[in-house]
Amino acid sequence: APAQDAVEYEIVKFHSGPLNNETDDIYSLPPSPEVDQAWRDLYEVGAVVVTADIASRVVNRTEMKDDQYVFGIDVFHQLHCLNKIRKALSPDYYGSSITESKEVHEVHMTHCLNSIRQSLQCSGDISPIPFNVQPFKFSSKSLFLPTFNVLHSCRNFGKIQEWTRERWTGEPLDLQ
Repeated sequence: APAQDAVEYEIVKFHSGPLNNETDDIYSLPPSPEVDQAWRDLYEVGAVVVTADIASRVVNRTEMKDDQYVFGIDVFHQLHCLNKIRKALSPDYYGSSITESKEVHEVHMTHCLNSIRQSLQCSGDISPIPFNVQPFKFSSKSLFLPTFNVLHSCRNFGKIQEWTRERWTGEPLDLQ
């Protein structure tokens, strides 16, 4: 993979929001221009230009365009897809901003769901999720529930973004 040199691992505590009595982070808040920008900032640098040497070593070949080898980095595609699904969950807010035809939108959503499914199966996070008796925001009594705000071994996303920004085509990756 072109970005293999950028891969470093780190331990990250996942944020689970109200299900585990935590406040929401920016990505879980209701739609707003600030939330939309936070999501775009995650993935808009997803297309990169690489050298001929790097391109020759990549299993998934790309065609040369304007004397450049351009690749998308899949994590950014997955984030674009997740953002598309997020927007579909708020049709009252985003309904008029969808510029695709209904048919293209449905095909795009199906593609995104399937792409995220495959990515999750490929990465296969095996971090254990413990169960504990804990207060639950939507119940008057404590319940035996999974605790999602646990530690995971993750690729350092900031390092991947940094590697990508250094090679970014300059075109935002917002495929609509």
